[in-house]
Amino acid sequence: MVDKARSVVSDLDLARACATTYSGAPPTWGTDTVHVFLSAALDGTQVIAFEGTHDAAEWLVDFEAVPVDERGFRHETLGDIHLGWWLDVEAVADRLLEWVAEHPGPIACTGHSKGAGEALIFAALAITKGVAWSRVSTFGTPHPGALNGLVTSRLGRDYRNRLDPVPLLPWYLGRPRPLTEVRSPESKTEDPAVPDAISDHFIQNYVAALQAAESNPGD
Repeated sequence: MVDKARSVVSDLDLARACATTYSGAPPTWGTDTVHVFLSAALDGTQVIAFEGTHDAAEWLVDFEAVPVDERGFRHETLGDIHLGWWLDVEAVADRLLEWVAEHPGPIACTGHSKGAGEALIFAALAITKGVAWSRVSTFGTPHPGALNGLVTSRLGRDYRNRLDPVPLLPWYLGRPRPLTEVRSPESKTEDPAVPDAISDHFIQNYVAALQAAESNPGD
C-alpha cells in the first residue's frame, strides 16, 4: 500500500490548484488532449491537478461520452466509464503512477470540468494499484462513471456551483458519489454573451464559492 493519506489539504486549496492549471504554463505530464500539473506542496501535501477543456481538440474528447461497453470496452475494475477521459488517463497513467510510487508523503488528486472526470478516473485506477490518497475532490464535475464505488465521499467531494450544467452530464453515465452544492457570491463575466449558468462553471467561481463557504461555515 502506498500511503498518501497522512495530511489533508483543504478543498479551497485544491480549487486554487485547479485555477493555476489555466495559467498557460506547460504541464508536468501530458499529451495533446490531457494536461496534468504537479502543484507546489500545500500544507505538506503534493497536488496532482488535471486541467479542464481549453480548445477544440479537447472538446472532441468531451463528446466521446458514450458508455465504453458500447465501443467494445469495459474496464475490468472501473466498470463503464467515459471513453474519451479514459483514453486521456491511460496515456499518462504509467508516468503518474511511477511518480506517485517514488514520492513519499501525502498526495491529493483534483481537477475541474473535463479534468475533474479524468481526475476521478485516475484516482480510482490508482486505488486499484494500492494508492491511499490524502484527498480527492473535484469541481464542475461531470459524470465519469460510477467507478465501482472506488472513490468514496470519505476521500473528498465533487462540487457543483449554482446552476452549472456540466455536473449533470452525460446523463447516461453514473457518478461515484453525490454532488456537493455550493454557491459563489455571483457568477458573472465581462462578456454579456455568456449565460450565468455557463459562468457558474468557471473555476474562479468555484474558488469564490469555497471562499464564501469557508468565511461563513454556518450558512
